[in-house]
Amino acid sequence: LLTEVMNLMLSPVLAAGGQPTILMKLCLASMAVVFPERVQLEAVHLLWGQLLRTEPYAINELGDLTPNQLRKRVRFISEALTSVGLLSIAKKDGVPFVEIYHGLQWEYALMLGREMHFGGSPSKAASRWHEAFASAYLNKKVEADREGGEDVCRIYALENLLQHMLKAGMYQKVAVLLRDDRFLNERLDLLDWTKAAECHIRDCKSLQAAMDSDESISADAVDVAVAIYTKAGGLVLDQAQASRKEAAPKDCAMALQQLGFALMDLGRHSEAISQYKSALKQVPKGTALAASILYSLAAVYIARNDHKKGLNNVKECLKVLQEIGESTTLYAEALILRGDSMMTTCDYKGALDSYDRALDNLFADSDNCRVEIGIALGRKGRLYQVMGEMENAHGALDECLKWKLKINESSCDLASIYNFLGDLCMDRDEKKKALDFFDAAYRLFEQHRNEADETDIHLINGKTDYLNSDFSGSQESFKLALESMEKKVRPLMDRTAYDYRTIAKTFLKQGDFGQAKGAFDKCLDATNDRRDESLERSAALFDMGNLYVNSKETKSAFPCFEDSLKIRIVKLGPSETVIDAMEKIGSLHKQVGEREDALNYFNKALELTEKVHGEDSPKVAEILYKFGELKEEMDEHVEALAMLGECLDIQRRHLPGRHPDIASTVDALGKIHLEKHNYEKAYQLFIEGLEIRQANFQPDDPRVGDSFHNLGVVSRKGGKCDRALTFLMEALHVRKSLEDESFTVETLLEIGNVHRALGDPESALGCYEKCLEITLDRYGGEDERISDILLPLGHAKKDLGFAEDAVDFYRRALEIREKKCGKDSAKCAAGFRSLGLVMYEKGDYRAAIKYLVDFIRIQDARKQKNSIDYVMGLEIIGDIHKFNNNAEDAISAFAAASNAYRQNKELSKLYPALGGFLEKRLAAEEKQNPDQEQAGGLLDQITGALRNLDNEVKMNDMIEASPEEEAFRRKLIFDG
Repeated sequence: LLTEVMNLMLSPVLAAGGQPTILMKLCLASMAVVFPERVQLEAVHLLWGQLLRTEPYAINELGDLTPNQLRKRVRFISEALTSVGLLSIAKKDGVPFVEIYHGLQWEYALMLGREMHFGGSPSKAASRWHEAFASAYLNKKVEADREGGEDVCRIYALENLLQHMLKAGMYQKVAVLLRDDRFLNERLDLLDWTKAAECHIRDCKSLQAAMDSDESISADAVDVAVAIYTKAGGLVLDQAQASRKEAAPKDCAMALQQLGFALMDLGRHSEAISQYKSALKQVPKGTALAASILYSLAAVYIARNDHKKGLNNVKECLKVLQEIGESTTLYAEALILRGDSMMTTCDYKGALDSYDRALDNLFADSDNCRVEIGIALGRKGRLYQVMGEMENAHGALDECLKWKLKINESSCDLASIYNFLGDLCMDRDEKKKALDFFDAAYRLFEQHRNEADETDIHLINGKTDYLNSDFSGSQESFKLALESMEKKVRPLMDRTAYDYRTIAKTFLKQGDFGQAKGAFDKCLDATNDRRDESLERSAALFDMGNLYVNSKETKSAFPCFEDSLKIRIVKLGPSETVIDAMEKIGSLHKQVGEREDALNYFNKALELTEKVHGEDSPKVAEILYKFGELKEEMDEHVEALAMLGECLDIQRRHLPGRHPDIASTVDALGKIHLEKHNYEKAYQLFIEGLEIRQANFQPDDPRVGDSFHNLGVVSRKGGKCDRALTFLMEALHVRKSLEDESFTVETLLEIGNVHRALGDPESALGCYEKCLEITLDRYGGEDERISDILLPLGHAKKDLGFAEDAVDFYRRALEIREKKCGKDSAKCAAGFRSLGLVMYEKGDYRAAIKYLVDFIRIQDARKQKNSIDYVMGLEIIGDIHKFNNNAEDAISAFAAASNAYRQNKELSKLYPALGGFLEKRLAAEEKQNPDQEQAGGLLDQITGALRNLDNEVKMNDMIEASPEEEAFRRKLIFDG
């Protein structure tokens, strides 16, 4: 209805010809398009006069008009539109200003411009109308200058004429005016200097954008802009020197500073520095404006990677602000800038201090500094990220995000915060959270596409595709990101190095070691100028070490970890990140069997952890746990028990009673007591571990399966075979669901051991054969794990009376173990023992004593002298010597066996008859040979006896044992 009424009002019937006029609509539409805000009435009249003279519709309707007739017609249209309530005219300082009266009427006028097609498309009409005003004004200006008339639109034109010309596509004329001395001098004279600089910079940026979007323009838009800014800076300086105004130096400095900002935005750092230096010369050093210019100068030096000069200027800026007592936002911003530079130059502690001081300053006036608080928190979060303090990084970035959202910020900086939070979640395998953060980052970068860096968009696409298992899409996005990074390096805060490392880590997670290494190498190249200082480089070296570990190149991993540690020690000192590196190197030495080196690193890690966290910290317990595990591997059970016991004490003081870490520690303690044959103690510890794990995890959790398995082992060794079978079946139920079948094999083997202990070698053989089938299929015939099955298979075959088959299995197992573990390993000892026992049963005493001597030698070296097989080995050696009338050697062997038996109270509980057999042998031998003494150096004696064994051993006779001893030996179950 409103549109219909307006159409009728604006289309009165003409007196001549009786046709409705469109001139009212043309004038209203053009005014809405060209002058959306209040403007001098004279400017509107200039526009309309030009349109009535040039627009085909107007010429067709009005014909040729004299200048006087034209002015009258324009005035009549103005009065008509005002009389119907469409225009509002009011005077300011005697000059009439006009605007469309109501917003709805303005929208109606714009609709006319879109729908009436005044000679072409709406955009072409708008361009023509802007050109009409510009041309009319310039003609009027020439006339006024020639005749000395008044130019009431001059201020408006100085501010806005070039914008109209740009919308009309008059780019060349705009470029000429922007470089015109007279035009800029007029701007400086009639506008204040700051306003003049703002207008000049705005127009220059608009010209640059227009030239960039117009492919027909060959000139470099940046070069044109730089020439304009440089020319403007020179004119401003000339004006300042010629001016007698007291404020001229200050106004000049502010204008030059703005020109410096514009040049810095273009990346023309040298030209920006020149403007800032000129600005600084205009003002006294001890002023807030001087501090502001020093800040700008520092920013441009830092942007071009000249951090020494940048830091010097920041220092001067802060000094000025402190001297004049200005604790302003600028002071905090200068601290942030100093932190950025310090971080880039690897002064991480200095950077953290700067950010903290900036935040203290900003929080004192938080209501007015919300934007700056968000910036400072973001920088601090990034710093923590580089320092490897991921929990602190997440906390700072999360707080930064809250501040930015509180002020409804929408920016590329906010997108970057989302991106960094996504990276942290991705490292912690929090897939959903990471995807949500990356999605938020991507949407913001898309909203601000003109400001966004293409590298960030490609990286987010690559990470998102990876998390969604689109690996080909991920690789393509990373390829684009790498191309973008080659074109534009981001040195501030080691950002380019960080991006290379992010790509490398994602390739590493995909198992693409080749591309991962390539990206890590690029990261190292990007930090090569700070090879002994950059924590980003340290992180890349550390991650590269993990790559080598994953690709089984352990020797290459050590230098990476060690170089990473050196940087961390220098740059961070005592810290969690340094401790992590020491633990990693220690664990790697442990993994490859270099236990003394592992002990050295664990010891350093322990000392540092106590220094950083205190002696009673859960962190100390973590190191003690690793220390204890290593000591247990080295068969130093007393020290292992002490360290794990201390670990458990700390955990019980600081952790909830059913914390999973406590379960891990009691489990480790239980294994040592199991090794020491303290079965009741081991059983109690394993039960506690099971209860804790059942309280924390699902019934099918692998850790619950581990506890059931351990309880099965200790129950079997403690003679509780029925109970053992119950636990082991529970373990098997859990472990059969795991992807790694080695755990299933481990439990099946133990079930076979229980069947052997129950006198059912047939069932045991079935378990062992199934284990062999699984392991051969998964690992092949030469894997060390095969030997762990071959020995029990030999035991079962021996129990079934197939001694030759048993020997064959034992020898195959021993051959694999000597190759994989070394002849002096604990695993080889078990092979020697098994061969010695079966050879003894076969009556091949020469071979038996040879194998058993090797077994005893290894057990002595490992200080494992309290096991049942050690005692039995010595007893059999004694029987062979007795059989060959070597009384001295026999007595020594029986005495050593008896001593080992007495020292292990658990053995006397489990095998009470064995003590009697040993005492009986020793007493009988001593009675028959009263002059013989128990000599020392048992192994030397046995080894010496072996030299003459060929002559001494009676090959045609067999050693006979009592029926009680034969039955006892058949019940013994030795582990593999």
